[in-house]
Amino acid sequence: MFLAVTLAFGVLATGSSSLPIAGATNYTAGGWTSAGLSTPTALKPGQTVTVQAVIVASSNRHGQVTVEVHSPTKKTVYQKSWSFQWFWKGKPQTFKIPFTVPLGSEVGQYTVKVKLSDVWSRKTQHLNQSATAFSVSALSTPAPAPTPSPTTAAPTTAPPATSPPATSPPATSAPTTAPPATSPPATAPPATTPPGTVAPPTVGLPPTGTLLWSEDFSSPTGMNRLVKHIAFGDNVANGAAMQTFNGDHNHECGGPTTGRSLVENYQVSTHFWYCAPGGDAAKGHFMTGINTEGYVIMAFAPAADNGTTARVFPATANQICWDQNITELGARKWTQLVVVNADRYAANGNRIDYINPEFNDNGGQGDRAAVRLAGDDFLLNNLRNTAHFFNGQTKTYSDWNGLHNITDKATRYTICVRDNGNGTVTRTQARPGGVVAVSTGPGRFPAGPRVFILEDDSYNPMKAFQDGQQQVVTDPFTWHWDNIRVSSS
Repeated sequence: MFLAVTLAFGVLATGSSSLPIAGATNYTAGGWTSAGLSTPTALKPGQTVTVQAVIVASSNRHGQVTVEVHSPTKKTVYQKSWSFQWFWKGKPQTFKIPFTVPLGSEVGQYTVKVKLSDVWSRKTQHLNQSATAFSVSALSTPAPAPTPSPTTAAPTTAPPATSPPATSPPATSAPTTAPPATSPPATAPPATTPPGTVAPPTVGLPPTGTLLWSEDFSSPTGMNRLVKHIAFGDNVANGAAMQTFNGDHNHECGGPTTGRSLVENYQVSTHFWYCAPGGDAAKGHFMTGINTEGYVIMAFAPAADNGTTARVFPATANQICWDQNITELGARKWTQLVVVNADRYAANGNRIDYINPEFNDNGGQGDRAAVRLAGDDFLLNNLRNTAHFFNGQTKTYSDWNGLHNITDKATRYTICVRDNGNGTVTRTQARPGGVVAVSTGPGRFPAGPRVFILEDDSYNPMKAFQDGQQQVVTDPFTWHWDNIRVSSS
């Protein structure tokens, strides 16, 4: 019997390279290590077991995860797969699965298998035949209740009982006088706020310093001060279907929850658009948006005076700030900052489509491939409001203190990234409630004159919600951008 099971699961990335299951046996093969745990290990039909499958990759890579439950007679009674799961090198991911044993199930030992496959060819790379196990025993059959023997009562004849009439004197209650209730005066203790309920203090954003370039997008002409490019790798060559989607703000520039019908065609005029709600120049800003089955980079940078290449800033330019919505668009859509040396920019043909090193294999092949980081190129990956730094192909820092499930599309919050000049970089991000999150870690901007690039990266964004993440906004495809400024301190 194959069971259809409704389940909830979570994926938790930890910071240790060892599998966090006490007493579990690790199995390593094909560049993967897996282990499992069942809680409880003994149960009966109708009860629920929680299965944990923990997986670690030996390198940064994608994998398709499959968990199977096999009955004592080797029948597959449960199977679940997760496609396109991303694994950081040495970072365990835990898949927690509640499984309810149906009534009438076989009794005996059930075995859980964990399999990892290549996401493209589906070829098996790792098969843990006995990641964990649990036993199912039969339901207890209650013993039949004893049948009572019939009893016959002997007849009894009794004269009718006659009670003499009872005469009671009238009840007289003694008068009672209750003293007035007197409560001692109540003195309330001073109110004490429980620890942990006080909002954290507001942290100020960094000072602007000497402003070298800025644009507030108070009019559509502000977009002419950006160079823009869309890279779509092998999407067309692979036959990916062009997706339709709704971008935020309709064609009449209504509110951000109104939609404009768009189609994925990789044209800047489609995927970049401007809006000043109500005609208010102070609210003017621009959007980038796309839905795709493949990997797409939409990049833009301050333009040089010629309007066709990116502006080269002096080596003293050590900070860039911009305003952006922090809406929950899912785990397969994020934004990036790239800072490249002017010579590298020129050597790469003045291209601005740089790919996150974790996705080098997804950026296309040959002349369709996105540009890979090298040397001291710097990249910030802002995934669900977390912060990850790269210099060249090396990841130097991660801060997983993100902010999830934000449904507000209208508010744009300031993000600043600054090279501190001491081998560290700081990202500050304004958040709701006047709080600013600060992430400082190893990293640096490239030496010499440099180019600043911002990106909207998408990798089949709707797949995040097909793989189990909750979708909290309608049409999760649009980033809103405003107030870009580059400065030096």
